[in-house]
Amino acid sequence: MLSIFIVVIFMMQINVQANAADDVVATSSIIFENGSTYSIDLVDEERELGKVVIYTRDFGEYTKPFSKDTHEFVVVNNIVVYKNTNGTKGTYIPIDGYVISYTGYNREFIDNIHIGEEATLVNLETLTLPEKYFKLGDLIIPIDDINSHRDTNQIILYDPSYGKSTKTNAWGMELTVVDDVVCNIVDDNKTWVDNDSRIPSNGVVISIHSGNPFYNKLREIVKVGDSVKISVDNIKPYSAGKITYDALNPMSLEDNPFAWNENKGEPYDGFRGPDQMIIYDSNYGGYTGTNPYGYEVAVGVDDKIIKTGGNNLQIPDGGYVISGHGAKSRWLQNYARLGSTVMLNKEKNEVRIVFMPDSYVDMAMFSIKSAQDSLDLAKAQYRDIDYDNVRKIIDKAKSKMRDAHELLDQGQYKELIKTVNDIQNDADQACYMTFGSTKVENRAVWHRPRETSISEVKKHLDMLQDTNINIIYLETYWNGYSIYPTANDIMKHNPLYRGFDVMAAYIKEAHARGMEVYAWVENFLVNQNVAEKRPEWMIMSRKGDNFFMDSAGVKYYYMNPALPEVHHFLSELYKELIKKYDIDGIQFDYMRYPESGDYSNDFGYDPYTRQLFKDYTGTDPISLSVGDELWQKWCEFRVNIINSFAYRIISEVKFLKPD
Repeated sequence: MLSIFIVVIFMMQINVQANAADDVVATSSIIFENGSTYSIDLVDEERELGKVVIYTRDFGEYTKPFSKDTHEFVVVNNIVVYKNTNGTKGTYIPIDGYVISYTGYNREFIDNIHIGEEATLVNLETLTLPEKYFKLGDLIIPIDDINSHRDTNQIILYDPSYGKSTKTNAWGMELTVVDDVVCNIVDDNKTWVDNDSRIPSNGVVISIHSGNPFYNKLREIVKVGDSVKISVDNIKPYSAGKITYDALNPMSLEDNPFAWNENKGEPYDGFRGPDQMIIYDSNYGGYTGTNPYGYEVAVGVDDKIIKTGGNNLQIPDGGYVISGHGAKSRWLQNYARLGSTVMLNKEKNEVRIVFMPDSYVDMAMFSIKSAQDSLDLAKAQYRDIDYDNVRKIIDKAKSKMRDAHELLDQGQYKELIKTVNDIQNDADQACYMTFGSTKVENRAVWHRPRETSISEVKKHLDMLQDTNINIIYLETYWNGYSIYPTANDIMKHNPLYRGFDVMAAYIKEAHARGMEVYAWVENFLVNQNVAEKRPEWMIMSRKGDNFFMDSAGVKYYYMNPALPEVHHFLSELYKELIKKYDIDGIQFDYMRYPESGDYSNDFGYDPYTRQLFKDYTGTDPISLSVGDELWQKWCEFRVNIINSFAYRIISEVKFLKPD
């Protein structure tokens, strides 16, 4: 699946209407959740006794150091997340919020500010910046990632550590930046030549996919010589969010009426319905009982998140589990970080989660505890593992906790985050080493090869070998191209490789290292270029679409599994592959119809398939809906189309290469 992240730059502003008798707009102020309202005296200026000051990133990265008479609070997402009592370095100003600073002795003001409660600015705007971005004039453009594959709608920054070039396809534009100046622009949407910009040794390339919201705007305004400010080393040591939950300890449909699965005629596992958030505490039982299609976090007795991820979690004694599905699952993944503090309001059915610098230390401690628990369990189960090395790695992680505490006290948050990441990596390594491993095991990875030379292939295989990988599932056809030179006039050799046979290189070098290579093929899933060459081969939905569109609006093109021409095309493609290369096997992916969802726009409604079913049953399947007498037969008919293709292809493959 493509993960698409679009960061929106917005202005936090809430306008409060003045009384009708007022002739002037109210001054800037801040309203706290209890209704208390206070005027804002200064913005991004020096502190003054008795004054309320708001600090934003326009002031800098930190407020100035302060004494005990100054009180500073951090607000993110309109929620107070942190009170800084250590003024040695000042307070780190968030890129997505602001700092409230007060110097004086007004206890009423100070005591009205509580962690986790809402604070709303009135008649004052504060800019929210992305974690990574570049600035062109007044335009602030989010960067999705650094040195990764440019997926649909993304903006990726490439630096020299990535390689000689970006290896991107034609669907976008690229800006080469040296010394904060645009020195080259690749933007050709007519001939569709790959972007693939050279990465300068003293600069970077900013790669913008054509589906990104900023793509058209950049094409209009950017030119060689423009100044660009790139900011990619920001951190977010604070986060806060609130959401309503749907039920507490549901054990019947009366507790949660939306937990009924209409298709199966029974409740969803754990009585957690679609797009719901459920709270399970120790009164519910030992585990949540939920299915795999969600995300859960466990909250300990001190209201801190002690475990993240998975489903059917064990419910902590004295604590609870927050379980989300769909949109609320995604909310949890965004806000519920390990070590976060949770505020549960059962009267309002509301969850608030805040993460602050102190949470990093808790994150590290919980990671170490998880590794220790895994080691203790391994001992109890007499697993055959290297106990001494696991213990050494855990001790190594523990030894870094002192540094974490000191960095927290000093307000050195970037260094703190790095240290905690190191602790987590150590803890994860120790945890993985407690898993029992048999002598013969498949340790495999899926890989889309972007290597364009034998040296790059060797480097990647050496890295995989060092991590004990022994099988590689090599994506053999992607973006409508083959990874090897082929005589096929539809699935041509990807121009990315410039003639280099990456399939042959991987097989040769992998076999030399005792590793196996499987061709990972995607059968009916193709790319738009194939769809344009053979539009008559594409699948058709109930509504007449020749593509499947996911929730993010990305289109996927599938060939029609019923067409003999499609079967022949794939058969010839795989025969050539097997005859030409000494592969160790084939992994068949996407040997299916696209996802059907609620069946309001499922697939298989092209004239050919409809006629086949009509010849079989006398009924045109376009007239059927879920629950009709022939509906199940229509579903089975499409299943048999896939089964017939699978039987043919596997038989042909086995005939050519029985072993």
